[in-house]
Amino acid sequence: MLRLRLVKWEVDFNRGGRVDGLFILNDGEWGQLQDMIMQKKEIYLGEVLGKHSEIFGTVDMNEISVYSEDQVMLSKLINAGRNLCGYNPLDYYEKEEV
Repeated sequence: MLRLRLVKWEVDFNRGGRVDGLFILNDGEWGQLQDMIMQKKEIYLGEVLGKHSEIFGTVDMNEISVYSEDQVMLSKLINAGRNLCGYNPLDYYEKEEV
């Protein structure tokens, strides 16, 4: 059985605004997120903070928090959806073609 994690991603752009997300990752997705961070893969969020904001960059591990690894609770939350609210950085980078 895959282990689940409730993860929060939060980036503060000072006066420009803030981008965050609360989502559930399984072991494979957690590994993908760690690889993305280690390899400094760029993500592109577009103009999520308003016209001409063009948000892009890399994700740092200090922007990631694991809130829970309670497998029973997380299994129930999956029924609500893997991305509970906000942004999941895994949805915003281009995976290399093999």
